[in-house]
Amino acid sequence: MTIYSPRQARTKKRPVILYAHGGNWNAGDKTNVTEKPKLFTSLGYTFVSMNYRLAPQASYVQMAEDIALATTWLYEHAETEHFDMDDFHLMGHSAGGHLMTLIATKRQFFEEKGLSHSMIRSVTNIEGPLDITALMKRVKGHRDVFTEDRSLWREASPITYAHQHALPPLFIIAHKEELDAPYLTIAKAAGNKVKFFEAQTTSHRNLTKFIGSAKTPEAKDLTTAIIKFLANYSKYSNE
Repeated sequence: MTIYSPRQARTKKRPVILYAHGGNWNAGDKTNVTEKPKLFTSLGYTFVSMNYRLAPQASYVQMAEDIALATTWLYEHAETEHFDMDDFHLMGHSAGGHLMTLIATKRQFFEEKGLSHSMIRSVTNIEGPLDITALMKRVKGHRDVFTEDRSLWREASPITYAHQHALPPLFIIAHKEELDAPYLTIAKAAGNKVKFFEAQTTSHRNLTKFIGSAKTPEAKDLTTAIIKFLANYSKYSNE
């Protein structure tokens, strides 16, 4: 992990955003953060960008376990590093968005580490797939991650768990054609809070790259929308 801390973090606990990069589950790196550390630390958040094991050496389960392990480390070092783990947020792009949403909906990954699922105050999914079955039917790749086992596809899909009550608030950022619309319907019907930002002019890659920038009008709107979403669920933002 690389930890980007606001100046105030040395004297006061700050909310934490844990970020997972994209890369089709087989590529990418924690350094792919562009303007996000500067943006979020300026707002008082500690921004943490993590690596996780990649395919074909690792399964999606091991990748999700790595996120739980990273969270465990943050939790264990909260006092010395001034992390407010009662104000903990997940964020990820593409494959990282899928993994973060899976962690937030499939409780076993946190529970196996003795972590409380309720500690997740929000999740921001930057065009990460929510329905792996639909993805595998549409795209021929990713067999190195999800195999040919359709039951595994279902287990790996956040949509499978969307019917549960009291899931962390979720902000989905996606192009309309990439949105797994049934997730919204199922999650909202169960009383969960889900917000959707429809991307129109920004490419899949640039959705994460442009956060915190003013390169396009949509980049500005997206950045503003994320800030407002986080502010709704961060204790610090509401002080």
